[in-house]
Amino acid sequence: MIRPAVLAVSLALLPGLARAQILESGDWDIVTDGARGTIRTMGDHASIRIGAPGCSGGFTGILERSGDTATLTGEGCTLDLARSADGRITISEGPGCTMWHGASCAFSGSVVGPALAVDIDAIDAAFARLGGAAAMQLQEALRDAGTYDGAIDGQTGPGTRGAIIERARRMAAEGDDVRLDDADFA
Repeated sequence: MIRPAVLAVSLALLPGLARAQILESGDWDIVTDGARGTIRTMGDHASIRIGAPGCSGGFTGILERSGDTATLTGEGCTLDLARSADGRITISEGPGCTMWHGASCAFSGSVVGPALAVDIDAIDAAFARLGGAAAMQLQEALRDAGTYDGAIDGQTGPGTRGAIIERARRMAAEGDDVRLDDADFA
């Protein structure tokens, strides 16, 4: 493993999804049918926001949790959330939700982990400081970790940035401390 420079992705160190009450208070990144977004939970209230080209929406409602399931009920829309044995949380939308997001996407999908605050410019600058061989080593390590499938070219771009962010997200979801200047990061 290499010791990459600090890549300036900051996050609140939240407990892993598999060990936490389903969607503890905080921000959670989601991938849905046609969009990406966030669920923000605050006690027994939650809001969901999604967006993609040609699609966006959101609503706020009451969050009722029961073990490995939860229901988010808002005006005219209900979402059911369920955690599987492997810790993944899926989201299924009930009837009436289309009015809150439009026909080109849906709220149905999955929670991918705690929301991360990301500074893309800082990631790019730190990646550039690594230099050619070290940058390619980081890309290879991210590929081996299953977060990168692009060219091993030492160049930063959407694929490399996304892989860095996804690796940090996976580590946080597993309950690991995420220090991007640590050799265990990649």
